[in-house]
Amino acid sequence: MKRLVGCLVGMLGLCAAGAVYDASTGYVTLQVSGSTPNDSPLNWQQANDSSGKPFWSDGQALHAGANYYLGKFARTIYGGLVKEDGVSVQNLVLPANRIVLDSQFNLKTYRPYRLVFANEGLVCLGNSALLVNDGALEPFILDGTITLQETTQSRPLYLRPRNSANGQTIQIDAKVRSTASTDYIHVDPNSQFYGNVKLLGDMTEFDGWVNISSNRVYLGASGLPSANAVLSLNDAAEACFEAASGSEIPVARLDLNSRATLRVPATNNVAVAGLRLEAGTTLVFEPGADADLGRLSATRLDLPAAGTVKVRMTGSLEAFRRATSRVALTAPAGALDAAKFEVEAGSALGGIPSEMSLAVETVDGGDRLVLSWPPVVEQIVTIPNAGSEGLFNQTKTWSNGKLPKDSGGCDFYSPSGMAIYLPTALSPWTFPGKSLTKDGGTMTVQAARTVTISNLYVKAGTTIRTWPGGDNTVISPLTFYGASAKTAFTFGNQTALEWRGPISGATKLDVHIRQFGADVNDWAPCFFRPAGDNSAFTGTWRVRLLSTTLGTKATKPFTSWEDYYMGLVVGRQANLGGPLAAFAYDALTLQDWQALVARPDEGASAVVLDDPTRGINAVGTVQFQVPEGRSLVVASPLTLAGAIKKKGAGTLALGGAEAPRFCQSARLTAAEVASRGLADTNVLWIAEGGLKPLSKTGVDGLAVRVGPTGALRLDLEPTGDAATYGLYNASWSDPFAAVDATGAADAAATIAVAFDPPAAGVEAKAYTVPVCTVTTAAAAALRGKFAGVKPAKNFAVRFTETADAVADTVTFFATVAPGGLTVVVR
Repeated sequence: MKRLVGCLVGMLGLCAAGAVYDASTGYVTLQVSGSTPNDSPLNWQQANDSSGKPFWSDGQALHAGANYYLGKFARTIYGGLVKEDGVSVQNLVLPANRIVLDSQFNLKTYRPYRLVFANEGLVCLGNSALLVNDGALEPFILDGTITLQETTQSRPLYLRPRNSANGQTIQIDAKVRSTASTDYIHVDPNSQFYGNVKLLGDMTEFDGWVNISSNRVYLGASGLPSANAVLSLNDAAEACFEAASGSEIPVARLDLNSRATLRVPATNNVAVAGLRLEAGTTLVFEPGADADLGRLSATRLDLPAAGTVKVRMTGSLEAFRRATSRVALTAPAGALDAAKFEVEAGSALGGIPSEMSLAVETVDGGDRLVLSWPPVVEQIVTIPNAGSEGLFNQTKTWSNGKLPKDSGGCDFYSPSGMAIYLPTALSPWTFPGKSLTKDGGTMTVQAARTVTISNLYVKAGTTIRTWPGGDNTVISPLTFYGASAKTAFTFGNQTALEWRGPISGATKLDVHIRQFGADVNDWAPCFFRPAGDNSAFTGTWRVRLLSTTLGTKATKPFTSWEDYYMGLVVGRQANLGGPLAAFAYDALTLQDWQALVARPDEGASAVVLDDPTRGINAVGTVQFQVPEGRSLVVASPLTLAGAIKKKGAGTLALGGAEAPRFCQSARLTAAEVASRGLADTNVLWIAEGGLKPLSKTGVDGLAVRVGPTGALRLDLEPTGDAATYGLYNASWSDPFAAVDATGAADAAATIAVAFDPPAAGVEAKAYTVPVCTVTTAAAAALRGKFAGVKPAKNFAVRFTETADAVADTVTFFATVAPGGLTVVVR
């Protein structure tokens, strides 16, 4: 860096040795901090502060012809309401010849403001900073002349916007110049800043570095560094161009580093002398009326040695209808490599998710990066509920005037105001387009059909419904996009829908049953089975009756509701989605007599729900359906606000380390309790099949009711908690009881206890199995109430008990042993 000998004459007049301030040069220095409150803002042109203390060292107001120095410590200047002749002004022109900034300079304003550094302007020495804090949304504008002197990368001029609440913009309209190629501007906001920086001034005399971090920077036609400068974007910074079409960025190099983004609007063709792209950075393009508009060209191009650069398209849907490809980036022949670029996941055409592709072409001795997408065809007529393909195959339905079967390579788009009814008479039926997007409104899957859609995109908040009277299968990836609103799957009576294909995105899926027809009390079975690997889905589920149907409870008492079921069918944990960022107790909510139906995937014997982030919330009375020979393992956190009824001959296994496992968040009404014959809330009714513990908290806190065809299932050789406690339940005064087929208490009935043999089979030896541990007070009602089920022929089961006086509990044991010869001597 050049060192100046003696005191600078002309621009600065600072001493040569490190450009240190020298009082002998006759600078006027700032005397006070200027921490004036908002209601009495500081006027820079006054001589003294409000207490009479001199503001400037010469005792005069800021005046023309003088040089001013701001020392090596932070100063705060409040702009506020500047008045001239008693009238507030928005523009403040500093009349000084020059102002030297040698440390932090904190500008605070209270309304839209333009600060003009007149004459020789503001001179910024190394490690100085302009910090701007303004509560207004309008830009804070710095104008005049700003010169960098003796700045370096380690001692830059910091430009720091500080308002995080209002998205403030700092606009540089000033002429910015450097005195050496090592001069360095660092736009370095603090971590709370979300505003913008606009470089719109004359920077033709700036030959150094501009380094942008963590905010959006707008570059204008004139606000660009010279041909010797480097513009560097870092740490998720984003650069946008406000230059006219055909403008050039004459910088020696434009660097995109560390997740930075470069945005090229449709109205611009931006040329860069040197462009360096790191892996993980993003180029954003917007198509215009002409496919060639909005391109980026580089005379020199450096691509990452490893990894890829992401490419994204954005713009209005109309812009994408006008073309199906565009040239995005041009470079010398051999400079582009398609393998170094990838279309950003989730890229959208005018807000519509779409599959885009990219390729590199060599034309006229140069390389071109070309982005392509399918034609976008918009639905323009509401498709009625037709018994065939109906208006799907009428040209007036679609914006391109063609039939879908004649334009299968297109993306089809249905806006919110349109309704889609998939045809009923054709089974199976394949939608001919490359994708179908439903942007709100309703889409109806008709009865008794199989539909295949290459890609289905559904905006959160859309309703997908089925028509009554049949089983439906949809084979399609399903992607939810948009804000995480509630999305409804509505089912008519006697309807099932199986979704084959991955579900992704995030929404609150509301699966609800709606009964159609005159007799809404028909209560026919309705199911939804998300059968695919939905681990990319990060939303939640609620399975319930539609609210308009709930009012029919009074006209039809639920005396036989256990004879049918409605609800959600799952084959494995991934059907419900992947892990959530934070625990949700209601990731799956079952309510209004709905069922969780276990149907293990082919080759599996159990459905295991063990995601610790996806809690299960049972509201009211719900069902767990488990078929014979299969198991449903519920190890995820479980919250109850009512009762669970276990149906099916299979086994329900409860476990997990969450404690307390069960939380009674609501209570049934007295009438509801009486109608079911259940003792209280937090009831687990084993109407059929078995109940098996997997941990000490497996059933503790539940009132377990065992019906005539239900049983407690235990391992002959238990491990873990079960080896000591069996079904531990010391948190309930009436932990186990026998009930009849209606759920009413049956004093004459017993509780069946069945035993699962070890892997090697049942040996001819005695087994001691803990059945349950309960409070001493609750034990009396259980004596003589257990009935053992022999694990093998010639075995006998006998029940005993032991007491723990310290814990005040009693543990019942089953001794399972082969029977022997009994000799009676009289």
